[in-house]
Amino acid sequence: MPRGKPARQQTLRYKAAIIFALTSLLPLLLFLYVLDQKDLIQDPDAAVALALSVLIAVLGFAFFQQTVRSISRMANEFVRLEHGEIETLGDQQATHEFTEMARIAESFNRILAELKANTSDNTYANYEKLKEE
Repeated sequence: MPRGKPARQQTLRYKAAIIFALTSLLPLLLFLYVLDQKDLIQDPDAAVALALSVLIAVLGFAFFQQTVRSISRMANEFVRLEHGEIETLGDQQATHEFTEMARIAESFNRILAELKANTSDNTYANYEKLKEE
């Protein structure tokens, strides 16, 4: 692991936007360029194809952003857990966007429940010790 502070950490959302640009926007621009070069930009069939391509790209981006948002939310909850904010954390909804996120949410909820139980038990045990002294 390199020492020191990383030059600039980039968020998952930033990288997702770059991925979207490379996989969706650039091909669309290339498609638009080809249509223009072949003088097909005025053709109704080409316009429909272009519109469908844009619609598919936007829908793909929306689904991709939803997935990135779920991953970011879980990462933030793990950071809060790492910082000891056990009591303020709530259960994660095991959304059925896809199986992996549901499993991560369920695992997080089990770990959180165990930590809360252990924290409560330790607090009670410490209280009993202090009471005896």
